[in-house]
Amino acid sequence: MVLVEGPSEELALPIYLEKVGLDLVKEGIDVISVGGKGEIPKWWRFFTVFDIPCYVCFDNDSSKDNGRKKTTDILNTIGMAEKNFYNDFIEDNWVITASCCVFEKDFEDSLRKHFKEYTMLEENVRNQLGDSKPLVAREVALALCTSHFREDDEGWQKFRKLKDVLLKLRR
Repeated sequence: MVLVEGPSEELALPIYLEKVGLDLVKEGIDVISVGGKGEIPKWWRFFTVFDIPCYVCFDNDSSKDNGRKKTTDILNTIGMAEKNFYNDFIEDNWVITASCCVFEKDFEDSLRKHFKEYTMLEENVRNQLGDSKPLVAREVALALCTSHFREDDEGWQKFRKLKDVLLKLRR
């Protein structure tokens, strides 16, 4: 189980993971939007009490996280708070560990930084389909995985690492 903040990640993340060779259905992994960063701990507790392995992905948007309370709650819940994990949490660093994936400022900022075509594709999709953030995220993911696929984009290294971590979670 991969718990994500919202529908943008829920719609786009499976597309990227499939492109790097992770068959979510075959592996029995679901990507579920929990309705915001503050909801992640509640749902992590719910699923893990039933022995359902969970992995969390969230944004490092400190401006929307009053005093990092939500981040602290997530890290306490998943057992990462005592590891001084905050040293890795800078807003220009996409962090992937065995327990969580933390996007730089947010999901889209991470993708803009690590995929050369992302910003241009994002603008094109917005011009064609409007400003629905989840729809834009999904359509850009589809475009990056097909006609605009560039093996050398740094983002693919990140998604390969995330794939490897998720596969270990299932074992």
